[in-house]
Amino acid sequence: MSELSPKQWAELNEKLEKELAATEALAGASAKTATKLILAATFLFLLAGALVFVFLDETFALLIAMPPALLFLVCVMYILRHHKVADLARQDADRIRRDIRQWKKKRPAES
Repeated sequence: MSELSPKQWAELNEKLEKELAATEALAGASAKTATKLILAATFLFLLAGALVFVFLDETFALLIAMPPALLFLVCVMYILRHHKVADLARQDADRIRRDIRQWKKKRPAES
């Protein structure tokens, strides 16, 4: 690896800091979306249960409860997806922080 000038080091540090900020924003947004989806999934689960309870004596009770139950399953799938994206973003942010620490250790003295 060739030696970098102090100006190049500053540019590299700035680039890594921007990448870190973007990654942390992605992790936060994904976690917030997953939280909203958890609330929606809870509502859909309760709605499906309530529909089955209300139409307990009817033969089509399970048919009535099927759409909210299927939407519940879709919400769970998206919750798992967003949790995975948030986890990967956190891992990426940790990697960037380690890179920044390593680069700062190797930084040349200002001359």
